[in-house]
Formats: sequence, C-alpha cells, structure tokens
Amino acid sequence: MLNRPHSITADVEIPADGAEGVLMSQGSMAGGWSFYIKDGRLTYVHNYVSRALYTVSRWPSSR
Repeated sequence: MLNRPHSITADVEIPADGAEGVLMSQGSMAGGWSFYIKDGRLTYVHNYVSRALYTVSRWPSSR
C-alpha cells in the first residue's frame, strides 16, 4: 500500500473520562495500518512490509 492515497473517517463518542483502543485497522505484521486512540492522542501508523513505520499523531482539538 505504499504511495496509495486513502482516507479514514470515524464518528466516535468519547466518554468524559476518556477512552483508548483501535478504531480501525487492516493488514498483518508484514504490513498494514492502524488508526487508534492512546493516551488521549489520535494516532495513525502505517507499517510498510516491516521496513518502516510511518506515524501521524495529534491531540484532540479541545486541548
């Protein structure tokens, strides 16, 4: 999936005390991507055939 544009849209309800976990993922340990929340941070990580990990992460807009 290298150099293939894609987008992910997720409508989620986060409780006031927070939440963590995977929202969506696809692939295997050999390659794929995951979209998740951890430590209050929304994160996307792409594993390109176990050669490189590419990560994009951001705090919620309310911070």
